[in-house]
Amino acid sequence: MVKYARLGKLIVSLVVGFRALPVLAQDVQSSTDIEAINTIANMIRWGGVLASLLVVFGAWLLLRFLDRLVENLGKIFAERRLLFQKLNAFFHFTVY
Repeated sequence: MVKYARLGKLIVSLVVGFRALPVLAQDVQSSTDIEAINTIANMIRWGGVLASLLVVFGAWLLLRFLDRLVENLGKIFAERRLLFQKLNAFFHFTVY
């Protein structure tokens, strides 16, 4: 049931988006706007953007792994659960 709701939302979004395309096509940008966008795009180091995305993804993956590890260790060693959670919170703070 949830899949069909998402599919319906996707279809509605696509229809609304495609209806807006002719309006956007009628809006002709001047050459100064294109030059400004070009200048901004040249200022960005795209390799750095890709590297940053990989670092963020790696940090997210590591934190997710540690959350599961702390949860499992907390189930095994119930008397040390609070210590594990404190260490996990400290590690989250350090990574952020």
